Amino acid sequence: SNFHWLHFAFGLSRKLTKNPAFLGETKQYAIRALLNIAKYPDGLTLPKNIAREEELPRHFLSKILKELVSNRILESNMGPGEV
Repeated sequence: SNFHWLHFAFGLSRKLTKNPAFLGETKQYAIRALLNIAKYPDGLTLPKNIAREEELPRHFLSKILKELVSNRILESNMGPGEV
């Protein structure tokens, strides 16, 4: 259910904030990006928005998102005007 997912996400977010060494930087960024995407009901957002909202390096985040797509954790669609 959504409650269990939100409870898990909140707990994980707190753990990452209190102990950043809990996970490596790449995994932290991946989880933060996934949690950010989960905030949107339709799951649609742009990498530049995630980078801005989560204060993550955009180029590094793009590489992480590509990896999540290639592992079928995320789906990617190009929007109007994107290359």
